[in-house]
Amino acid sequence: MHFLYRATSTLFADPGDYGRTLDSLGRLVVPEVCDWCAVDLTCDDGSLARVAVHHADPARQPLADELRGLPPATGPLDPEAVVATGQAEVATAVESDPDLGAARDRPGRGAELVRRLGIASFVIVPLAARGHRLGALTLATGDSGRRFRPADLRFAEELAARCALALDNARLFRDAEEARRLAEQSALAQEDAARFGEQLLGIVSHDLRSPLAAIQASTQLALKRAGEDEGLLRPLRRAGSAAGRMGRMIEDLLDFTRARLGGGIPLRRREADLGKIARYAVEEAQAAFPEHPLSHRLHYGKGSYDPDRMGQVVQNLIANAMQHGAPRAPVAVDVRPDGEHMLLEVSNQGPPIAPERISELFEPFGITARAGARRPGFGLFIVQEIVRAHGGTVAVRSGADGTTFTVRLPPRPSRTAG
Repeated sequence: MHFLYRATSTLFADPGDYGRTLDSLGRLVVPEVCDWCAVDLTCDDGSLARVAVHHADPARQPLADELRGLPPATGPLDPEAVVATGQAEVATAVESDPDLGAARDRPGRGAELVRRLGIASFVIVPLAARGHRLGALTLATGDSGRRFRPADLRFAEELAARCALALDNARLFRDAEEARRLAEQSALAQEDAARFGEQLLGIVSHDLRSPLAAIQASTQLALKRAGEDEGLLRPLRRAGSAAGRMGRMIEDLLDFTRARLGGGIPLRRREADLGKIARYAVEEAQAAFPEHPLSHRLHYGKGSYDPDRMGQVVQNLIANAMQHGAPRAPVAVDVRPDGEHMLLEVSNQGPPIAPERISELFEPFGITARAGARRPGFGLFIVQEIVRAHGGTVAVRSGADGTTFTVRLPPRPSRTAG
């Protein structure tokens, strides 16, 4: 019992090192229990592989190392049968057993190595843990004169149970570490791919600005020369409007790239009136979508803002409300003071957004309110980044009466604001 206690302490000293556990097992039993030992473990295909052989005589350890590279069934030893049946095997005296003696003396390098290591008595016990047969442990005696008796089988089985549990724990720990390493590699690869994609978006959107500017300039020139020809003016106006939308999309892509790559969205602050900024955005949206009613209640008061960026915030919130609200339902825009802060609210009527999806709205590819459809846009993400750059916050509340986005802005930049 004292030996089994020491065996448990030794085997579980380093549960994360599989090789060290095998080495500790060999050093534990040799020479205190036997003259030499072998450990055979079950492979994924069900076959056995000899993973360790230890001998008490250092001069014969090279022979043990050679035996390790040979098939497990060598000489009189047959760990494969023990693993297959789950029944231990004890040989008290190989010399007095005709079958074992014949197996010991048969030709072949494996049998020769067993004879040179010494094989007077042996016990082979299965290694089993959590209902799985992991392999077999062979304890053998030779020149020392020690012999295993049938009564020693219970001790060998107790020792094998502790060895199997230690090996199984080490294997599980090793597999968990390998899974963690692979997961980390996968996460790094995904991060690299995402960063490359974001950089590519920035490069492509930047390079698109020049040809788009040429298209817009050509369209404007053609409009001036079209005169009163409505048949020509209509497609030119559509082309100009489409070019304008493309320009805004490219700017959104550039803003997205700046924000995601850590540069942040740049601001050009000056004294500006949030109410007037909102009024211009409402007028522009109403002209672009005359069929969609817009109501507004605007308080005029100056603060430190980037007028173009805040106009972009209002426009994006109005566009989002029109897109995801009830068709042709009114969209309301409200600007008012709230203590030292200014509030901008944009409301629409439509189906409520599930609470668990609120946080996804500001992701570049978040979930929309309608039927869980994906929103392939950056509008709300850019709204959040611009508001944060101003030192403000943006929140959402949604219920049966509709959805409201509330932007809270300080009138002056805070110390932490960019």
